[in-house]
Amino acid sequence: MDYGAVRPPKAPLFYSTRRRLCTSQGLTTKLSTNPTASAMISIVIPAFNEARSLPETLETLQHQEGSFEVIVVDGHSSDSTLEIASRYLFAQGITSARGRGRQMNEGARRSQGEFILFLHADTLLPPGVIAKLNALEKDPGCLAGGFHQRFRDSHPALRLLSWLHNIRAASSRLFYGDQALFVRRALFWELGGYRESGVMEDVALGIRLLERTRPLFLPDTVQVASRKFRAMGVWRGFFHVIGIFVAYNWFPKAVSGQETFFGDFR
Repeated sequence: MDYGAVRPPKAPLFYSTRRRLCTSQGLTTKLSTNPTASAMISIVIPAFNEARSLPETLETLQHQEGSFEVIVVDGHSSDSTLEIASRYLFAQGITSARGRGRQMNEGARRSQGEFILFLHADTLLPPGVIAKLNALEKDPGCLAGGFHQRFRDSHPALRLLSWLHNIRAASSRLFYGDQALFVRRALFWELGGYRESGVMEDVALGIRLLERTRPLFLPDTVQVASRKFRAMGVWRGFFHVIGIFVAYNWFPKAVSGQETFFGDFR
C-alpha cells in the first residue's frame, strides 16, 4: 500500500461520549435515510493479491440471508483475485489505484445500499448479520457501527489481543479496519470518505464519526486471519501492535514509520 508521510490524528484509546445510539429519541445528530439508496447493504472489499483468502470470504457471504451487494475493489493484483470475484453472481469486481483508502472510496462510489460495510478480504462475517443490518436500515437514528473481533488462531497472544481490542472498542466506539465498520452512505460522504494517504485511515474516519454519533457495537463477532502475526512472529507482532497503540496516541510521529506493518502480508 502506498503511504505518504502524513501525521495521523490523535485519538484517545478510550473515547468518552454519552450519546445514545440507534434510537430516534435523544440522539445528538440525526441523518435522514438516503432517498436514492437501495434497501440493502453494500459490502466493499478492498483486495490486492487475495486469491488465497478471498474465496472463503465470498463463500461465507454467499450463505448470508438478507439484501446485499458485494463490490470487490482490486488494486491491480498480479494473481487471480479479480477473476475469483467474477465467479460469484452476487459480487462485482472492479479495479482501482492501489491503496486501501483509495480502493474503499472507489467501492463506496459504486455502491447502491443504504449502509456501506467495509470488509477485509481475509475477514469472515458471522451468520445472520446482513439480515440484522437490513432491519437497522429502518431506524434513521442508527448511523454507523462495527463488530466484535477475534482471530482465527488460538495462540494466547492473539486471544489476548482480541480481548483488549474489544474492550477498547466497547469503551471508545472507535472501530478499526478488521471490525467490519458499517456506515450510512450519505454520512460516509458527508465526512469525506477515507483518507487516501498515510496510515490508519480507519481510525481517522472513526474519529470523525464520533463527532456525529455513537456507533453501535454489535455483539456478533467477525473472524480475522492471523497471517500478519504469523509472518512476523506472534509475540513480536503482539507487542508491536501495543506499541503502535501507544505511539498513535502519545507519539504520533512514530507511526509514520510503520508502513511495513500496515502493508501486505500474503
